Amino acid sequence: MNLYLVRHGAAVPAEVDPSSPLSERGRRETEMMSKHLKLGAIDVWHSSKLRAKQTAQILMPNSKLIEKDALTPNSSTEVILKEIARLKEDTMIISHLPFLSNLLTDLNLAPIPFSNTMVVALEKENDAWHFRFVKTPKDFQ
Repeated sequence: MNLYLVRHGAAVPAEVDPSSPLSERGRRETEMMSKHLKLGAIDVWHSSKLRAKQTAQILMPNSKLIEKDALTPNSSTEVILKEIARLKEDTMIISHLPFLSNLLTDLNLAPIPFSNTMVVALEKENDAWHFRFVKTPKDFQ
């Protein structure tokens, strides 16, 4: 089983727009990642923040998008870890920092510096998670 962790695309600063939607760069990079990632339709969990929802819509347009309150920047990982433990199918999580770094640590993996629109693919083997690949928009420029 695979788990894909994604940091939302670059957003408009909150002082410009309090809802912090994706910026033009964020949209462009997310569209580029979508073209190259080529995943089939999988469940995509995203936070309630607009930038995460927009990233999900652009990155995985043919997938089931599921908003989860437990994916905000400072959420505890406890709820999501319990849900991950029950997963049987590949799933993508689109969230924020520091949540994603904390989740990696709680999955017994070394935290990595997430950049915007970064995709970290994990694979579960013998009840342990391992890194499969890490992709950023720079990989496709």
